[in-house]
Amino acid sequence: MKTLAQLRQLAVEDYPHIKNGLVPMLMAWCRSKDEDLSALLQPLSLAAFAKALEPFLKRATDADRALLLECIATPAGEEATGYHLLQIICAHPQHRVHRALVTIGLDCTALSKQTIQRPTSVGVAVDSSLLRYGRDLTAQAEQGAFQELAPRSGEIGQLMDVLLRKRKGNPILTGAAGVGKTALVELLAREIVQNANHLLAGQRIYEISMGKLVAGTQYRGEFEARFEKVMQAVQKQAAALLFIDEIHLLLGAGRAEGAAMDGANLIKPFLARDSFRLIGATTEREYHRYIARDGALVRRFQEVRLKEPSPGMSFAMVRRQAKALSTHHGITIDRPVICHAIVLTARHQQNRRQPDKSIDLLDSAAVAVRRRGGTRLTLDDVLTTLSRLTGTPIATLTGADRKSLRHLSTALKARVIGQEAAIERVVMALVHRRLDLGNEERPLGVFLFAGDSGVGKTELARVLAATFLGNARKLILLDLGEYSGPAALHKLIGAPAGLVGSEDEGVLIQGLQTYPNAIILLDEVEKAGPEVHQLLLGLLDNGRITSARGERFDARNSVIILTTNALTADDLAQTPIGFVDNGQKSDPAKLLAKTFPKEFLGRLDDIILFRSLQEKDLREILKLRLKEAEQRLQRKGLKLVYEETRLLSHLLAKLDWQQSGARGIARLLERALLQPLAMALLEIEAGEDICVELDEDYYRTGMICRN
Repeated sequence: MKTLAQLRQLAVEDYPHIKNGLVPMLMAWCRSKDEDLSALLQPLSLAAFAKALEPFLKRATDADRALLLECIATPAGEEATGYHLLQIICAHPQHRVHRALVTIGLDCTALSKQTIQRPTSVGVAVDSSLLRYGRDLTAQAEQGAFQELAPRSGEIGQLMDVLLRKRKGNPILTGAAGVGKTALVELLAREIVQNANHLLAGQRIYEISMGKLVAGTQYRGEFEARFEKVMQAVQKQAAALLFIDEIHLLLGAGRAEGAAMDGANLIKPFLARDSFRLIGATTEREYHRYIARDGALVRRFQEVRLKEPSPGMSFAMVRRQAKALSTHHGITIDRPVICHAIVLTARHQQNRRQPDKSIDLLDSAAVAVRRRGGTRLTLDDVLTTLSRLTGTPIATLTGADRKSLRHLSTALKARVIGQEAAIERVVMALVHRRLDLGNEERPLGVFLFAGDSGVGKTELARVLAATFLGNARKLILLDLGEYSGPAALHKLIGAPAGLVGSEDEGVLIQGLQTYPNAIILLDEVEKAGPEVHQLLLGLLDNGRITSARGERFDARNSVIILTTNALTADDLAQTPIGFVDNGQKSDPAKLLAKTFPKEFLGRLDDIILFRSLQEKDLREILKLRLKEAEQRLQRKGLKLVYEETRLLSHLLAKLDWQQSGARGIARLLERALLQPLAMALLEIEAGEDICVELDEDYYRTGMICRN
């Protein structure tokens, strides 16, 4: 970093006819294309910096002189540098230079923090490459950063065990996202700064961002040049530890087509040196997928596995972070709210890890409180925020929610005809779970819908997604007839690493990632292979399933519905079961045991028997579908006028409902009504009506009547 005397000399050389002052020194510094200044100003360019200062070049002010005097007087026992000059400018928001820099988009707060990250002596200045492509963690710790991190003596001890080794002292932190890998390195920087007797006292930790290192490298050799600069900068520092987060990105980084060299190969020689220390961090999955496959690379590291912290440790970590959140948002966060946040996220965000998920929840909830002008975070705020983040109705039931549940049965019966008893049993189970009166370790409901084809089993699942969950898209529909044979599991949960398609998620896993709370409809479950039935046991029992990559997914906020035709109308007629009260008790599970294992049936909440539809039921369904068709025509500007009784009777006569149930109604309407109407529309002019006549086989378009 250039000293103030060097900057003054540059100003005299570049602007000999201008009286020496603050702005000429800054302009001359820009013209020298100093890499230190360029690194501090990113993403702002030196040219933009100079252009903003140019209007002030020819006229010095008393405020300029005052800033220079303050800069000279600030350092104690050291020579003033450009760091001091920029820091003083950032500390005076009313100065014209400060205002000009803010106008062109420079973040003076961030610039001030970067200038603070300076060594105490000009003689040991940090190489600009380390700050251009990363940050000095120890410098940040010296300024009071990372105080919100809770101590983790066990994990810090494991990290120290590797760093203090003579050979292969390069630890690589592995663990799920959110367990605190980066935070552990920041904690180490804090301990080094605060403890003068620390075994690593005097060491400085520099984090290098792979994203910054690779960004903008378009031509062969550019990445290698940057990488070499960083390595040289580390070697210049007498005591430097390098930290690379997402270290698996080294593999392939900067590799040109047809070339073997990448970031991983470039760093291997340095890792073999006893004087070089590198801390890496990545997830377990990426470690085994990339690092572990490169034998020459993995043997130079020592893996340190970070597990999700225990409940007690999680509370300590979240509590420290909650204090920082409380200060930042200006609200109070009480201890019971923190405890509830940890418990709630553990239950409803199974796919994420502590403490990250609890901290995120408290932060988001605090924002909501702050926006409405509140001063204290309450449990209701946490519940409401978690409901919004997960899309799951977790918050305390409001009056509108209770009203919706009271009318749920009526809403379902209006759209699913002829299955009143089945609907009542489903609604009773769902309301019981929605009021949190059931087992928290099970899905909201696990039902087996049995009955003839076309009686409304799939339709009820569709309507439940729209009414109970409030979103028709929250339906994960899997036709298990497509999932038989050895590849069925791979299609559902993904293929293990090393197999073709291992990079793709299974369809069930994709659905749970998109909608953690959904209606999971496993249609025609009897057609799936035994390996699929075995896979589903855990999902039906505790609402959890593990992907081929080892990631666990939570479906406890979902309703799981299986449908089967294994119990047909003929079976119901021969056996005293169903909804006919004949005084005899029947066990449908005995009939289904011929098709499904006992342990499979034992995980069901209820077996719902759908009765066969009668002609009056078909008439009501046809009327409903006819109304829907009429509404579609109205949206096209067409009005359908008909005599309901006559039309329904005519259509029902053409429907083989005993064979197809209600499935054939939509096709019948298309064939017998909408298709002839569509053909007639091609032959008329705007403003004309279409008159249709009943025919034995279909609707025949008749004469066209003018208005």
